[in-house]
Amino acid sequence: MTFDELRAVLLDSDAGKWKRIHHLPYREAWHDAAAVFLQDLSVTMQWGADMNNPFSEEWTDNFPDRRARSFYVHVLCNGAVVFEDALVSADGGRYILPIPSPKNADGEWLVTGEDYDFAELLHAISNGTAYSFLGGFETGNLTLRR
Repeated sequence: MTFDELRAVLLDSDAGKWKRIHHLPYREAWHDAAAVFLQDLSVTMQWGADMNNPFSEEWTDNFPDRRARSFYVHVLCNGAVVFEDALVSADGGRYILPIPSPKNADGEWLVTGEDYDFAELLHAISNGTAYSFLGGFETGNLTLRR
């Protein structure tokens, strides 16, 4: 699998094509969640290791529960880390959202389409339909820039 093919898996797949693994006796000690891509079992994700805890930016104050933390996500192919990103667990863990660019002159917290799609996938794998990703994105007053 090439990196571009892996990128397509991450950006074009939906949560139904992933199997969340809740108990990971073999996992890295600092991640607390994982998923495997059901159409190619060599592709996995692990996430949860703290980047900044607590995480606080102006946009995270828009949520009823202001507790937020940023965490690492590692994508693995055949057990090797091939991609790393960081996301935010916002509203006390109800939403997984992308980290936006710093507020611009227009007062916008901008998120790229790729960051949006990846965070939406991980949110769906982690939280299912309990909380709407779009609802969290809008509550954070984030702006999508495709």
